[in-house]
Amino acid sequence: MRYPDRGVPPTCQLLPIDFIYGNIRVPEYVQVLQCEWVPKRTVVFSCDTFHNIKSCLGIIPYAPNLVLKMKFDIHKELEHPKVARKVVLSSAHRPFRVSPEIVNRAFKNYLRYSRYMKKGDVVGLDLGIYSPERLPATLYFSVLDIDCTEGLQKNVDMGLLVTEETSVYQQESKQFFLPSSEWDLLGDCKLSPSLPFGLHAYYSTLLKWFQPFFSQKLADDLKPVIILSGSSGCGKSRLLKSVSAKLGVCHWKLDCNNLIASTTLQITANIKSAFSKLTKLTPCIFQLHNAQFLCSDTDGFDREQIALFLIEEISSFRSQHASTVIVLTCQDLSSLSSHLLDFSLRKLVILPPSEGVRKSMLIWLCHRNAIPVSNAVMAQVVAQTQGFNLSDLTRLLHLAKKEMRKRKGTCVTEEDLAPVLDGMCITKTDVSRIEWEDVGGLETLKTNIISSLVSSRLLGGVQGRRGLLLHGPPGTGKTLLARAVASQTSCAFISVKGPELLNMYVGQSEANIRQLFAKAKEAAPCILFFDELDSLAPNRGNKSDSGGVMDRVVSQLLTELDGLNSAGEVFVLGATNRPDLIDQALLRPGRFDKMFYVGPCEDDASKIKVFQALTRKFILKDDFDVTALVKKLPQQVTGAHLYAVCSEAWMNAAKELIGIIFVLSCLIAVCCRQIHVLREISRRSNIIV
Repeated sequence: MRYPDRGVPPTCQLLPIDFIYGNIRVPEYVQVLQCEWVPKRTVVFSCDTFHNIKSCLGIIPYAPNLVLKMKFDIHKELEHPKVARKVVLSSAHRPFRVSPEIVNRAFKNYLRYSRYMKKGDVVGLDLGIYSPERLPATLYFSVLDIDCTEGLQKNVDMGLLVTEETSVYQQESKQFFLPSSEWDLLGDCKLSPSLPFGLHAYYSTLLKWFQPFFSQKLADDLKPVIILSGSSGCGKSRLLKSVSAKLGVCHWKLDCNNLIASTTLQITANIKSAFSKLTKLTPCIFQLHNAQFLCSDTDGFDREQIALFLIEEISSFRSQHASTVIVLTCQDLSSLSSHLLDFSLRKLVILPPSEGVRKSMLIWLCHRNAIPVSNAVMAQVVAQTQGFNLSDLTRLLHLAKKEMRKRKGTCVTEEDLAPVLDGMCITKTDVSRIEWEDVGGLETLKTNIISSLVSSRLLGGVQGRRGLLLHGPPGTGKTLLARAVASQTSCAFISVKGPELLNMYVGQSEANIRQLFAKAKEAAPCILFFDELDSLAPNRGNKSDSGGVMDRVVSQLLTELDGLNSAGEVFVLGATNRPDLIDQALLRPGRFDKMFYVGPCEDDASKIKVFQALTRKFILKDDFDVTALVKKLPQQVTGAHLYAVCSEAWMNAAKELIGIIFVLSCLIAVCCRQIHVLREISRRSNIIV
């Protein structure tokens, strides 16, 4: 017996076997095929066969976690099954549509070899194998009745052989529990887990929550509503699809964007129509994708009224159909109505993948999509993909595979990944590429910032330092220093100026701050840099702020700083020219608890280091004297002043070079003109030039 049961060849044997579970003994015919890759004393069943055997033994088919201690012996007294005259099937309801012509052609290919069936069996028809169109779907049928061609069998409970001569009839569709599965069949008979590595913790949690609703009758006041939130592309739909395949129930995904209409009445009608269709799909996991669209403030409908109507529909549907779980998926819990949040039974948030989880996901994606990647390249990708989720990693590997095919290679290399990774990092977070040599001087500041950043990660459960504040005159290199720290610590870098977060609408400024910290947590480890912090967090109680907008912004910023975990994955840096204007609550220990002064260069040694950093990529003359130039500078000078000097010198050198090129071009043009005149004279006078 092989797994999975795909395209049984004519040489397959049909053996009578007694399956024993406890005191129950059930004889059954099984199509057996020996495979070399199956270990000795090991039997591998297909999902359909195992489901039918459990049904015969009286085992609940939707109890996948049950450990079966099952024995079986070869039954020698059973007669060989006869050929069926007709078989009556009933297909399971499905949320997708398949034309009858495709189903008929697939069944014809499926019955090219004899199939053993009996009343009550579930038959799976994989359209990816048996249909010429190779559709990625599987249709399931339940055997309602089966008759033999001649006479009757001694054991009426035994099945019959269904061949091409058997007449196949189909009755009205009905829903039933499907075979449980956790693996997918890829090309060349290669098996792959259907769930990506790294999501198994969420998978186990959802399986534990969903299973009671399908295995037993629960109280009517227990509402089967779950809220699943996470960033777009984190794997919410894939998780629900894997859980439904494990439980053997239908998974219907409905995008709430398709329910939106111009009026509230039309939206409620669409919701009612969706639940009416859901009655035919039970048992089912019903996913309302992008549920935040039903709770958005849009002209034409009332969000609270729609939320209350949805709750009413779920409550009435629950009282009639127990074998259904309704899952609302969204990107952020704050985007949903408070009524839905209170009505839900459970809430699960999918966090951004850590470094270990990203590595597991990459291994699964490479195996599933047959993308060869070496261990060294894999480690490099894991280190450079902070903030990437499952969808981003999938896109990254597919684009890298495309680059590999362009150069006709056999393995993905760094050259294939570099352009793709650079392009995707621009849309995600800014991973700075600034070396220490680009920052002249400030050696003490570099050491203090790095030590604070490292100590916040090494303290474990103890609350470490969360932020530092850099203050000093404009142009001293505060922003450049923050970028260099992020680059040298292999952290993502998110830079934002204070006024960018302010918005004219009520509550939008606070929402921008929440989204900014959420983005930083997704890109962890990350350094979040606030430039011009005094404009974002001024002293509260200012009389000029009549609406109290800035007070709410400061309070939201304090809340987000306190909400950072103690692992040091998100470190906050601030920069300001006026620290006296910042609210004092931000400067207490546990927030911006340490301040570093970044001042101008006062001694010649620091000026030389800054000048060398600015001209690191310049071509200087061999006799250029840096010390003599520094002597001519003022006593106090900032990095911005030195940058202006260097840029002006570079521009003067470029102008001088352009002038030289212009003079040479004129001389060449004049010479060419003289040669042309001489050639014309020689042509007329027959003189060779």
